[in-house]
Amino acid sequence: MREPLRALALATLVVACGGVAQTSRSTDDPGGDGGAAGAGGASPNGGSSPSASGGLAEGGGGSGLGGCFPAGPEICNGLDDDCDGRVDEPGTPPDYADGIDFTSPEHCGTCEVDCAQRVRLAWGAKCVPPVTSQLGVSPGDCNYTTCAVNAVDLDGDRSNGCETECPYAVLGHRMDEGGAFCGVDDDCDGQVDEDLCTETDCGACGASCLSGPHTVAECSIGGGQGNSCSLQVVGCSAVTCEDGWMDANGDLTDGCEAQALPPPPPGPESCNGLDDDGDGLIDEPGQYPDGIDGSPDPSDSLRIIGGPCGSDIGECKPGTVACVSGEMKCVGGVRLSTELCDGLDNDCDGHVDNPASVQCGSGFCGTFGGEVACIEHCGANGECPFPEMCRSAVVSGDPAQVQVDACGPRPRD
Repeated sequence: MREPLRALALATLVVACGGVAQTSRSTDDPGGDGGAAGAGGASPNGGSSPSASGGLAEGGGGSGLGGCFPAGPEICNGLDDDCDGRVDEPGTPPDYADGIDFTSPEHCGTCEVDCAQRVRLAWGAKCVPPVTSQLGVSPGDCNYTTCAVNAVDLDGDRSNGCETECPYAVLGHRMDEGGAFCGVDDDCDGQVDEDLCTETDCGACGASCLSGPHTVAECSIGGGQGNSCSLQVVGCSAVTCEDGWMDANGDLTDGCEAQALPPPPPGPESCNGLDDDGDGLIDEPGQYPDGIDGSPDPSDSLRIIGGPCGSDIGECKPGTVACVSGEMKCVGGVRLSTELCDGLDNDCDGHVDNPASVQCGSGFCGTFGGEVACIEHCGANGECPFPEMCRSAVVSGDPAQVQVDACGPRPRD
């Protein structure tokens, strides 16, 4: 029975190895040499079948057919796909046909680092590979081009992408806190209505510094503790009008309701408190038209800055036209004054002790022996208050030297 059983075992071995094998002796046959191993078996088309590792499987009991059949380009699978004796090895740029491109986002540094999987909620996965000597050994760093819509890189770590979803983020850019989005985390930092330091939200959401339309104000920040500016808000600064607007009624609580007139085009400099020629200087000295020296008075073209002014009649003395606080004034000299009974032309009208101007009550301005004074007329019968007496006096300033009876001091003997 032993021979039939051994024949049956050999037949079974042949079938199991694909039909091509050298028979080996059973261990019950002391004369056998162990036989040759079945080299991976024969394929149905008569060829040898490659093993899972790309080479031919070796049968137990002896050496197989030997050799390695490439399964294709090298890929990250822990096998020697291209039969070069290396497993998952780096390739050579630029096409990396002889290995793996460890500078790509799919295999960044090593087979295990897939940047497309590591950078969340982001577009344009990138790889920053290690140095060439560490390709295939050390992992690289992942990065990205931009965050996806409604995502933000809150932790600032670009290697994990834009890890925080936020409906108020647009391509990774946060919106300002507060404003039209009070009560929500519109800047996507995990906090609600913090860092409110704007003119419309000063210290609290909706706390506006603006008092009315076309006004401008600032939210003042102090030296408070903490990083949030809301903890350091002092309050609103002074409110002013926007450029081009003015507070016509003097009440900023209702805003700036009137549009300001545009400044006039540059022109000659004149004395008016304005920068007429647009050089940044107001009423500056210098020759007209670049300065005010020699500039005319708008109401009197003969009156110019630096020219004479006033009168030289009577007691008056000429002065000089000058620009004083935006107004043309006559400075220096002696100006007219109230007419007095003193033998002088005080009001510079060309008449000494002008009867129409001098004030002497019921009397008149006259002289007794060259002394000028206010004199009373004599009574109807020549009476005068004692000790005065009625005598002839001359009307002061009268070229005709008209004599009038008036009460005056008695002449000395």
